[in-house]
Amino acid sequence: MKMVKNTDSNPRMGAGIVGPGDQKRNKQYCCFNCSPDRDRDRESRTKKRHFRRQCHLNQEFNMLDHIFLTVSNTESAIAFYTKVLPILGITNRHDYDGKDGPAGHPDLMGFGAKGRIFFWLRQGQPAPEAVHVGFVANSEDIVNTAYAAALAAGATQIHKPGPQLHYDPRYYAAQVRDPDGYSLEFVYKSWQHDDATQ
Repeated sequence: MKMVKNTDSNPRMGAGIVGPGDQKRNKQYCCFNCSPDRDRDRESRTKKRHFRRQCHLNQEFNMLDHIFLTVSNTESAIAFYTKVLPILGITNRHDYDGKDGPAGHPDLMGFGAKGRIFFWLRQGQPAPEAVHVGFVANSEDIVNTAYAAALAAGATQIHKPGPQLHYDPRYYAAQVRDPDGYSLEFVYKSWQHDDATQ
């Protein structure tokens, strides 16, 4: 996949974002318990449960707005993540010049998708034991491909792709350490995707 440069002047905003006000106007709710229809008959509850799953799936990129990862060398880190993240559908890039922010604001190198930049790199002293990042994969094959690409780009293995039986047999994942030692996980949880049957 090709990495696309984002020209949006505001690195924390993007097109296609639905805010809480939009959800209210459209009579949508984030979960079944938030809906005033929760006490209706069984058929209504069944439909709401289905809507709740779809609602949460649609908010996949909205639950966490952004994260900063401090790296020892931004150029090397960009090169690494540019080879790995597009496999996961994270195909947009945007850089933010720290001088455009308040005093002391760092330069930021961002990655994102679907009109949002949410994964940011900044220069500094890495703290790999403090951070674990799990990236959503849309299939087991994508987990496998991202894992292989990460190793080829300089990551080291934590564990090979496979079912994580200590969590759930449907939880398929692989873990690596990036060149700064950060733990990265590529995760496919089948029940959280549109084609899930439960």
